[in-house]
Amino acid sequence: MVIIGDLIDRGLNTKLLVDEILRLQQEGYNIICMLGNHEDLMFKSVDSNAAENLWLVNGGLETLMSFGINSYEELDQKYKTFFESLILKAEIDNYIFVHAGINNIHFKDPFLPSVVLYARNWYEFIDRKWLGDRYIIHGHTPRTTKEITNQFELFETNRYLNIDAGCCYSFHYHRKNEPETILRLRKLCCLDLTNRKLYFEENCEL
Repeated sequence: MVIIGDLIDRGLNTKLLVDEILRLQQEGYNIICMLGNHEDLMFKSVDSNAAENLWLVNGGLETLMSFGINSYEELDQKYKTFFESLILKAEIDNYIFVHAGINNIHFKDPFLPSVVLYARNWYEFIDRKWLGDRYIIHGHTPRTTKEITNQFELFETNRYLNIDAGCCYSFHYHRKNEPETILRLRKLCCLDLTNRKLYFEENCEL
């Protein structure tokens, strides 16, 4: 299993999620966890008050509450070790997994952290010769199930797929968003690459 980032800042149960991942890993399950832009914001929160405030208003407050602490520095070492071991990208067989995107038309490094973690609207900036017969799987930019399904139908041609179905858009977490927007998203998308199938699960939180 590959989890493509943003494990934190998505409601009140971050600790529960991380504990479950750690339990499964200890039982021998092969779970690869990647770095997302929200983990990046969390790491940067120790640099300055401004950086900390930016993280807190983007879900960091709920993350701290789930661990019962007031700052990243107070986090138990086993959780720090987990978060600091998250990887920027994963390459498995002919699949490339990144959190947000790739731009190796404008940048020499295809895995530039600022791009991999934060990029949007980047499909035209893929060096197709570099990509070859590989595929890119990413998230970061929420899309409806219809948009993801339509993109999946062109997976062989385009060789990229966004699997972010906006699972974080619960009524609790995004109180300021329009209910219609929340209802169109709030799904977890899983991609079974062995059988080439998409699965969607509704966010069960209020």
